[in-house]
Amino acid sequence: MNQKIKKGLTYLGKCLICLSILTTIFGCSSSIEKISINESQITMDINEEKSLNLEFTPDDSTIKIDDFQISDNNVIEIKKIDNQKLYIHSLDHEGKITIQYKTDDVESNIVNVQVIDQKALALAMAKKQAEEEAQKKAEEEKLKAEEAQKKAEEEKIKAQEAQKKIEEEKKKEESKKTTNTKSSTTKNNQTTKSTSSGNTSSSTYVYIPSSGSGNKYHSRSQCGRMKESDRVTLSEAKRLGHDEPCKNCH
Repeated sequence: MNQKIKKGLTYLGKCLICLSILTTIFGCSSSIEKISINESQITMDINEEKSLNLEFTPDDSTIKIDDFQISDNNVIEIKKIDNQKLYIHSLDHEGKITIQYKTDDVESNIVNVQVIDQKALALAMAKKQAEEEAQKKAEEEKLKAEEAQKKAEEEKIKAQEAQKKIEEEKKKEESKKTTNTKSSTTKNNQTTKSTSSGNTSSSTYVYIPSSGSGNKYHSRSQCGRMKESDRVTLSEAKRLGHDEPCKNCH
C-alpha cells in the first residue's frame, strides 16, 4: 500500500514538473478584458495592405482572427495578427465596410474602411478634366465665333452706310449737274432768243417817213399820209425813234 502511494506521488510530481516546463515554454494566456483599434476611419486602394494598431488588456490576452467581424468579406480580408497589429488586405472590389472585434463579453470600437480603385479614380478624374477643358475650349471658340460674326455685321453696316453716303453724294452731284444744265440751257435759249430777236430786227426792213416825223414804222412805202419814205432796217427805225408799228399796215 505504501509503495502504491509512493508511486502515485512520484507520477503526480512528474506531471507537475511537465506542466511547469510547458508553462515556462509556452506561457499561459489570460482572457481579454478590453480592446480598442487605434483607427476610426481609413481609406485604402484596391490590393493594398495596411496594419491597425491594437490596444488590449491584459497584455498577454489571446486574440483570435475569427473574433474580428467584417461587414463585407468581398472587400477586405484579415491576413494576420502580429505584435499587437491587425494586418488587413483590400481585394479587387471597391466599397465601404466596417471592422470590429466582438465576442460575447468584449467589443471594440468600429473602424470604417473605404476601398477605392485609385487608378480608376485617376482615370475618371483625368477624363472629367479633359471633358471640362474641351467644354471650356468649345465655349471659347463659340464666343470667338460670335464676336467675329458681330464684327462682320458691324463692318457690313458700316459698308452699307458708306455706300448709302456715296449714293447720296452721287445723287446730289447729278442733281447739281442737272440744275446747272437746265440753267445753262435756259441761258443759252435766252441768248439764242435775244440773238434771234436781234438778228430779226437787223434783217427785217421797214419804211419810215423821210421827214423823220412820227414814231411809227410801216411795212409799205406809201401808207396813209406818208408821201416820201426811207427803207431802213427795223433796228435802225427803232434807233431813230420809230419803235411802234403802224396799225394800218401791220
